[in-house]
Amino acid sequence: MEELGRAITDESSKFSMKVQFLSAKEAIELIPDEATVGLIGGGGGLVEATLLHHHVEKRFLATGHPKKLTCLHALGIGDRKERGLNRFAHEGLVQRVIGGHWVWSPRMQQLAKDNKIEAYVLPGGVIMQLMREVAAKRPGLITHVGLGTFVDPTLGGGKMNQAAQEDLVERIEIDGKTFLRYLPIPVDIALLKGSKATRKATSHSMKSLQMLISTQWQRQRITQGER
Repeated sequence: MEELGRAITDESSKFSMKVQFLSAKEAIELIPDEATVGLIGGGGGLVEATLLHHHVEKRFLATGHPKKLTCLHALGIGDRKERGLNRFAHEGLVQRVIGGHWVWSPRMQQLAKDNKIEAYVLPGGVIMQLMREVAAKRPGLITHVGLGTFVDPTLGGGKMNQAAQEDLVERIEIDGKTFLRYLPIPVDIALLKGSKATRKATSHSMKSLQMLISTQWQRQRITQGER
C-alpha cells in the first residue's frame, strides 16, 4: 500500500501548506533546488530514511530536480553499494556534502575525488552539536575539538578537495585560549527515520516510519510511514 505522511506548518514557513497526508513521492516533491538537507543514519541501513532517499533519487533521475543540494550528515550513511548517501551521488543532484563519515558511500567518494562536488569532513560529534546550536539560533559551535587536526583552519579546515573553497571553521581566542568556531549551517529539510507518529506528528518507538521534516526551526513537519 502507498506510504502515507502528514505535514504540519505555519504561514511563516517558506514551505507553507495545509495539514494533509502525503505519499513519499509527494513529500519529496516539496524539496526545492539548492536546499540544505540533513540526513540521519549509522551505516548499513541503521535508522536511515531509506524510502525517502529512494524517492529523492527517483525524482532527480526523472526530472533533474531537486538539484544543487547540500547534504549534511554526522555518521556514515549507506551500504557501500546503492543505499543511503549513494542515492544522492549523482552529478547535479548534490553540490556540497559535509559529513563526519564517508566510508559507506563509495559513489559520493568518487564524486569528491573527481571534484564534481564540494567535499568537507567535520567530526561527527561536532556536526551533531552544531545542529543543536543552529536550531537554537546561536552563532555556531565553539569548542577545542579539532584543534591541530585536519579540520583546523591552519591545516585545511576540513576541506577535502579543490572544489571546497568556502571556510566552515575559524579560529578564535577567548580569555587567551584558542578555540575553533564551527560556523552555523541552517538546515532546510531533514530526512529522518522515526518509529511511529501520532496525528500530532510526534514520534514514538514502535512501527517502522520515516519522517521528512522541512524546517525553518521545525515550522513544517512531514511524516511518512509504512503500512
